[in-house]
Amino acid sequence: MSAVAGVALNTDYGAFGADVTQASARLANSVTRNGQSARLSYSKLLTPTNTNLTLAAYRYSSSGFLSTADAIALMDLESCGLGFAMNGIQRGRLQVTINQALPRGYGSLYLTGSTQDYWNRSDTDTQFQAGYNNSYKRMNYGVSASRQFNIGSGKWDTRVMLTVGIPLGKNPQAPYSMTSLRHDTSGGTSLQETVTGVLGVDNAFSYGLNAGYTTGGASASAGSIGANASYISPVATVTGSASTSRNYTQASLGISGGIVAYAGGVAFTPTVGDTMAIVETRDAAGARLANASGLRVDPWGHAIVPTLTPFASNQIEIDPKGLPMSVELKSTQQHIAPTAGAIVRMKFETDNPGRAAILRATGADDMPLPFGAEVIDAGGHSVGTVAQAGRIIVRGLKTDTGQLTVSWGKGTAGMCRLDYALPKADPTAAAQYQIVEAGCR
Repeated sequence: MSAVAGVALNTDYGAFGADVTQASARLANSVTRNGQSARLSYSKLLTPTNTNLTLAAYRYSSSGFLSTADAIALMDLESCGLGFAMNGIQRGRLQVTINQALPRGYGSLYLTGSTQDYWNRSDTDTQFQAGYNNSYKRMNYGVSASRQFNIGSGKWDTRVMLTVGIPLGKNPQAPYSMTSLRHDTSGGTSLQETVTGVLGVDNAFSYGLNAGYTTGGASASAGSIGANASYISPVATVTGSASTSRNYTQASLGISGGIVAYAGGVAFTPTVGDTMAIVETRDAAGARLANASGLRVDPWGHAIVPTLTPFASNQIEIDPKGLPMSVELKSTQQHIAPTAGAIVRMKFETDNPGRAAILRATGADDMPLPFGAEVIDAGGHSVGTVAQAGRIIVRGLKTDTGQLTVSWGKGTAGMCRLDYALPKADPTAAAQYQIVEAGCR
């Protein structure tokens, strides 16, 4: 068990923070250990040079203090009869991270360093890392160097790495290639190539290919190759992977998701979060939700948005593209600010205004009707306007057959009656306008 209390203060000279943690750990073969850990931290952005000292922190822990990770590790060691000698009990740790943005087009630099000592060991862990990142046109690249003191050998290990990322095409869904080359002071060199990409209308399908080769150093040369893929369906996430090398071969297949049961029914979701929204929208089956990949309204009019941000305004948006012409959403966006862990219910009203059609209409002289003439149904409601070449796009036809009025002037000389007859509707057909011929008399 542990409890922490702290305070942070932002000033013109930077942000200062301090906290104290009290912890108690009961191990299987040891007495209960109690201890404290105190931390001081500082953060500052130096505006004139655009230098960001993101974190400078020092932590001091008493000999009886164990973090959760250390406590679990020691439990495992004790079960093997090894005990504390195999694992260090942290005493002090100093960490510094600096980021420096260079003038536009010249990239950025970063530098990190840390040192840590222990209660039950005389040695000290020390490591440094420096790097540079930039981009040229559509290519991203970076180079980094790290130096770490190896306690086991008593020597410094130095590693240098080069990474290059290039999109393989100009399409938004074009694959992305990432190549990394690493070399260390032991003589080992490794090359890793990864290609990732997405497919589908809403990027629901993702894939990755990777290959690597290591040579030199303490181990013999070896290569590996692998692939992975995932598909986010409206009801579940399906994943698969396979890889092989000289020493192993593995394959895996997984499916995950969630079920939400509530007073309005049962809904499925490909992912589960702590704070979610149940979306209800009648007659809008198949409509896509813009909040995440793969989210669609199921055949029963339900959908789950699994990743809402608590205590903030979240926008829930439905894309009406693909809905039948006879279904209209009264609104496509709503906002909600839920509490943490809440499951909120959001209803999007739909309307069935009737069928839509394109009428190719001609007047009594077989000439196209006047451009811009208004089209009115039997109830006196405007349902369309005459477009080019006498075409009329009408919506809201409540019956398959009926009569419309086309008006472009005053009196009977400026109007005509248009009889229409639509073919029988096919509910399984793709959303499209019916095109029919009609004469206006």
